[in-house]
Amino acid sequence: MKRPFVWFVCGLMSGILSAAYLNKACFAAVTLTVAAVSVFMGVKRRTGECFYVPLFCVLGFLICSADMLSAGNVGALVDDTDAVVRGTVRSFYITESGKRAIQLDADSLSFGGNDVDRDFTVFLTVSDSEAKAGDRVRAEGRLYGFEGATNPYQTDYKMYMLSNGYDCSMWAESVEKTGENGSLIYKVERARERVNDFFDRMMPQKEAAVMKALTTGYKHGIDENTRETYKNLGISHLLAVSGIHVSVIAGFVFLLFSKIFGGSRRKAMPFAAAFLVLYLFFTGVSPSALRAVIMTVAGYIGYILRRDGDRLNITAFSALVMLIANPFYLWNLSFQLSYAGITAVGAANGLLTGRRMKKPVKAFMFSLLVWVFTTPLTMYYFGGASLISPLTNIIFVPYLSWATGLGLLSALMSFFGEWALFPKTAGGMIWLYDFLAEKVGTDIFYIDTAKPTVAAVVGMYAFMAFVIFFMGRRKMLKRGVAAFSAAAAVYVFSTVNAPAEVIFFDSGQGDASAVYIPGKLMAVIDGGPEGGAERSVIPYIKAKTERADVLFLSHTDADHSGGAMELIRQGLVDTVVMSAYSTGERADEIKSLAEENGVGIRYMEAGDILELNGCAFKCLYPDGPGAKSENEASLVIKVSLGETDILFTGDISEDNEKELLKRDIDCDIIKIAHHGSSTSSSEPFLVMTGADTAVIEAGEGNMYGFPHEKVTRRLDSLGMETYITGRDGAVAFYMDDDGTVKDVKTFRCS
Repeated sequence: MKRPFVWFVCGLMSGILSAAYLNKACFAAVTLTVAAVSVFMGVKRRTGECFYVPLFCVLGFLICSADMLSAGNVGALVDDTDAVVRGTVRSFYITESGKRAIQLDADSLSFGGNDVDRDFTVFLTVSDSEAKAGDRVRAEGRLYGFEGATNPYQTDYKMYMLSNGYDCSMWAESVEKTGENGSLIYKVERARERVNDFFDRMMPQKEAAVMKALTTGYKHGIDENTRETYKNLGISHLLAVSGIHVSVIAGFVFLLFSKIFGGSRRKAMPFAAAFLVLYLFFTGVSPSALRAVIMTVAGYIGYILRRDGDRLNITAFSALVMLIANPFYLWNLSFQLSYAGITAVGAANGLLTGRRMKKPVKAFMFSLLVWVFTTPLTMYYFGGASLISPLTNIIFVPYLSWATGLGLLSALMSFFGEWALFPKTAGGMIWLYDFLAEKVGTDIFYIDTAKPTVAAVVGMYAFMAFVIFFMGRRKMLKRGVAAFSAAAAVYVFSTVNAPAEVIFFDSGQGDASAVYIPGKLMAVIDGGPEGGAERSVIPYIKAKTERADVLFLSHTDADHSGGAMELIRQGLVDTVVMSAYSTGERADEIKSLAEENGVGIRYMEAGDILELNGCAFKCLYPDGPGAKSENEASLVIKVSLGETDILFTGDISEDNEKELLKRDIDCDIIKIAHHGSSTSSSEPFLVMTGADTAVIEAGEGNMYGFPHEKVTRRLDSLGMETYITGRDGAVAFYMDDDGTVKDVKTFRCS
């Protein structure tokens, strides 16, 4: 086997994924499958290295299970707990709201009269603190564990934070400095802070923010317009310290040490490797930089030992090392994009080697192939792709590499004095680049796409791998291309013609729902509380379509309208429908916001019907002014979707329910009013609906105690199947072609 680490890392990843998503029985089946394939490959290729692959599968399962258990124990121990934490500040950044976000290497914890000595890492946020890297601190506040995704297309915040090395988070009321830690790693972090301060002094704010991202890995000060420009140009990867930056510093340092040792490469390599490790910690140990440093150092070792290194094998070796150290890297976006990029570079090199082309043509083809290989991931994570990325990477990457090199030289010189020439020149290069990029990097070169499913992404990469592997076998290639084309056609057809779905989001303590008919309609009913839409409605809309056709706002209370206003601000809504009798300051604010963003406004009252592409929205309430509160002015809408009727009740009270008894409230699914409050959901009303399924949109552990026990008991006594978003996560109802519910899915993992 010429590339053993490729197979080893495949086995390791199989075990890690099994630990995260499968039970022990399923893992046993996976292991047996891996073992069978390994034995077959080992016998066929007559190599014993294949037989180690199942062992790496088991290793991946064990280390991921152990790390998840450890992280789970910390989260369970401290979740929603007032505590005192002591530790050392590793790094910090300033958030958009002006708070200080700190990575704290904690070593002790006190809560509820208990003192625990334990090493763990805290993501700490505090309003007022001057804590810096290396400071020993005592932090007092509330600790929380991390929540996983509870909505479709929502980022798994728990896996994201674990992949970045955090065990829990803390909202700190106070952070008190108690001393300093003089360890080397904190001295390196202090040097990083010093360089960032240097760039802030020597350059305008915009150029300094980009230069810090390019040289020290600090990318929190970059404004949204700059990020948008880089995204449109397809070079956002340059705003994170990655293989390109490591290559620049590695080349310079290697050349320097080679000169010092009289041209001896072998003598220079250990010193160059040590410098790269220091540089890695200096830039914050991002996964992309760690990958590049491991590969470079592995290449050095191979050269010293006089062993030729295969690029793909070294790439797999670096992934193996990183995943053994932290299996959660597998869920890290930087890790995934970095390995997709470096694998694409290797594949493009292999495809173009030996082909006669002019250098400019070959460079463009190389960039185009890398773009093709990385586009499925960018579509999955960002919902789009830059059309001019193959060209801009050829033009701007070398330019910014020179700017990065000059910035690194400026950073080094800053330790010996305030040298203005180098940072001013580097800043000028960044300014010139930004000026040109803003002229070119408009959104006309960026295409928004619907977010592909995981299966679609896997299918695209399987197709690419197949083409590369069978490039020289025309018959097999033709058959494979035909098979993949047929599969793609079936996938696209099934996606476009998929049946409708109705989803009740877990948006926190608030209401947010949607009705989606593929290619025809996206209707949203309420947007949840402020901040709730960001993790529920917005990812769903962006994954399915460009924007919602209509947003029904039952009433203007913050737990329904906070997220709705965010949808309007982001241009994700065409029309807003409000109660004809909704009044007050917040109603006026929503109307003004809609007008500012070119969003149409429509009003409904009892008797109004809005028909949109095979779906009818009938307003049953209110039927006049005079409501005592916003809750009692709520829109009550009956949605008829084929054979299924869904009743959305806003926050109406029992008195409003009595009025509705005279109307056609017969339905199959009912959204329980006012989050399950005891002031609603009277028995006569529930009986009259005839619903066999109830959904309560109430946040987990909310301060109101919703849903009320009296309501849940009443629903049980009536034989209704009841879902609670705070307990079950989002609840999705999938329809047959005739609109009959064929499947129900909840999204809370545990």
